[in-house]
Amino acid sequence: EKMKLLLLLLLTSLLAVVIQAFAFSSWQRPPTVSLRTKARTVVPSRRANLSHLRSASADSEFSEAFQYNLRKSRLTAAYKAAAISYALYALHNLRAQSSLAYACLFASGHGMAAGLACILNFAAVEDRLFLFTSKRYNLALMEYGVCQLVATALAGRVPRGGFILLAGPLFATISTFQGYIFGVRGWTYQKPVGAIVGDLKKGTSQTLSSLFKVPKNIKSFGYLGGTLLVAAMKLEKLKEIGEVLVAKSDVRTALLVPLAGFGRLALFTSVVYNLKDGADRGILDNINFIGLNLLSAFSFAALVSHVGTNTPVGGFSAFFSVFCALNGVISFFKSNNE
Repeated sequence: EKMKLLLLLLLTSLLAVVIQAFAFSSWQRPPTVSLRTKARTVVPSRRANLSHLRSASADSEFSEAFQYNLRKSRLTAAYKAAAISYALYALHNLRAQSSLAYACLFASGHGMAAGLACILNFAAVEDRLFLFTSKRYNLALMEYGVCQLVATALAGRVPRGGFILLAGPLFATISTFQGYIFGVRGWTYQKPVGAIVGDLKKGTSQTLSSLFKVPKNIKSFGYLGGTLLVAAMKLEKLKEIGEVLVAKSDVRTALLVPLAGFGRLALFTSVVYNLKDGADRGILDNINFIGLNLLSAFSFAALVSHVGTNTPVGGFSAFFSVFCALNGVISFFKSNNE
């Protein structure tokens, strides 16, 4: 009965999101159309009527505005659906798992994915998908969703509560792929497809240079340590995946745990790295970074509950959990006082 109620809540929430996005969404500001673009749209003859030229230009601008609003409405609806699905599955994990350590571990990944989906939804509404931070969020959440879908395919069956399990990664993969494309090419595809390759190269170069750059303050130094810790754990999971593939013994079953862990740690690495970037730029008082700090604190605490405090990973995770929690709480009160 509880599962039926949970599914009913999910379907009701998704329906509300769709109604809001497609039926009641207000028109956003249309994209700027240059005179050169208008001239290319309609090439009049020498005797063309001036009123006909104005009418054709207006039709072209209206068509682009319509595409802009339609694509934005669909994308924000998908982000909201992904956030709701991941949030519900995080709650389901906390209730269904017999082990509290595993429940917190799985819930931390889904909770972080829900938080990123909410942030990306706001970025889409405010036309900020072109920022490198938004692009990194899109790629990280896409990677997390793909890993979950592959793990589900390897399992060969949908586990209990499977509709919620599949809804989150499906909506996340679709929305983040579209969101990244819109961030690179623009809402009306102003840039060519080749711009994606250039953007990936530039983003990778910028991320690596920022990662190995000397931290600008003590907070940035702390987040750098957290990023390196989680990134090392991610590489360890990647090594486990490689060993399973080389062994070629019961690959389908043996890949489930390391693949799920790899996706969760990849998402976690991106979040902590963005906190370091926010510390370098002095914008941790932003509500998005406050939320990411609290989610990171919970995720580090989940690692502690899983590996224990007697191990190096557990000890460092405990420190970073307190570090992120304090920074989130301090930033929250600081932003409220301002």
